[in-house]
Amino acid sequence: MSVALSIDAYGGFAGRASLAFYAATLSVEIGLYAVFLLSYGYGTWCILSRDHQKAPRRGLNIGLVVCNTLMFLLATAHVALDARSAMHGFTEGSALFDAIKFVIYVLETLIGSCFMIYRLYRVYSRRWQVIIVPSILLLADGVVGVSSTFLGLAGFYMSAVFYSLGLLIDIVCAICILARVLRISRESETNHAFARRSTQTQVWRVVEALVQSTAITCAASMSLVVTFVNSASLGYPTCLNIFPALIALVFSLTVLRIALNARAADGRPSADSGSGLSHVTSDQRAIMMGSTIAGTASCGTLAESPTRIHISTTTIVQHDLDFDLEVLPKPPGLGDEDQGGGGGEFVLPCR
Repeated sequence: MSVALSIDAYGGFAGRASLAFYAATLSVEIGLYAVFLLSYGYGTWCILSRDHQKAPRRGLNIGLVVCNTLMFLLATAHVALDARSAMHGFTEGSALFDAIKFVIYVLETLIGSCFMIYRLYRVYSRRWQVIIVPSILLLADGVVGVSSTFLGLAGFYMSAVFYSLGLLIDIVCAICILARVLRISRESETNHAFARRSTQTQVWRVVEALVQSTAITCAASMSLVVTFVNSASLGYPTCLNIFPALIALVFSLTVLRIALNARAADGRPSADSGSGLSHVTSDQRAIMMGSTIAGTASCGTLAESPTRIHISTTTIVQHDLDFDLEVLPKPPGLGDEDQGGGGGEFVLPCR
């Protein structure tokens, strides 16, 4: 039996031998899409329901909703095209529809890469120099991906470049973000040893979330490269049908995690609430939280004489690491006003 192989970027129909695989692929895609709908709906609701609470984050919230909605529209269009193909028994596939599906995959990949670059930009305190190289790679990736759709045999080989560039962008951004977070972790532990355990826990939460979200998209890109070489007639088009729903799901889960973490942060009481320390200055809180033993010892040796202590505090400003919980906790007892160095003098009574 002859196999009609479509040599183009979007794979095309591979022949009757692949009918069962296409049916299985559609089933998997529908399952992923159903989970995506739940994640998209809940994540969007979480963001919109708290949008009025944090005015400075309003722009970020709108951006997340817009990107998540774009993913929803693209994934829905892809499922609709696959459902149409299934209604015709996978035998009357239109080259135009196959090209549209590939463009959908390209656009979803570009949205995901843009999101990674934006995370990198936020974590590095909005320093645009950090994102120059990833942005150039993203631009080249978009040009190669879209143009490969319409170049036939040349586009078939160009698509491998597209997958490789997307993989490179994700890896570069992930490594840079992890390097920044781990560096701040070390600085925080050096300056505030009493916050070490909390800092380490938070850092590993960031690392785990970032690796998980990046690993899935990287695995998808590598799978396409492998099947591009070894199974262009079957595995390659099959992966292309599954991955749009998978990428949309991973993106929506990331947005959902950001929304849930933000809601939890909004509802978390401050460290000083209910403790009777609201009137105490930051330097006083620092000494009370960090020097209890020293104060007790001085009371025992100086009896009736109060101890006069000069405190100089230095706090590492962790700009924008609050984005999707990529934030290291401030040391206990330090308030929002401690965003820099300062000095203070107060009397610590002995009784």
